[in-house]
Amino acid sequence: MKFIKSKTDYDAMQFVLLQQIITTIHREVADAGLSDEMVEQLTSSITFGVCVAIDGSAGMQFYDKPLYPIVTFSTDGELKSAITCGGPTWMHEYALGEVEEYFQSLPNEDLSA
Repeated sequence: MKFIKSKTDYDAMQFVLLQQIITTIHREVADAGLSDEMVEQLTSSITFGVCVAIDGSAGMQFYDKPLYPIVTFSTDGELKSAITCGGPTWMHEYALGEVEEYFQSLPNEDLSA
């Protein structure tokens, strides 16, 4: 596999991943029958926690050494190349703002559905 370092492409691709994480978490939390406010709070909290783990900001250890997940993205179908930023993601920095934008973009009746 060929790795291509491109922070611009990587940043756009991590936004796509973040949006999918938000949508998936919202869908699952909304099925719990909670209030709209609780659905939004839980979606925000869980999204941030997942992003912190993916970024390696959670302080994970493996055999007493720091563990940093390295996420790459491929768009070529055959997985012959992957876009990298050269290190861990910084998705958690966007998480809370993106969750807020996500909920603002929903029609009011769709908050807990």
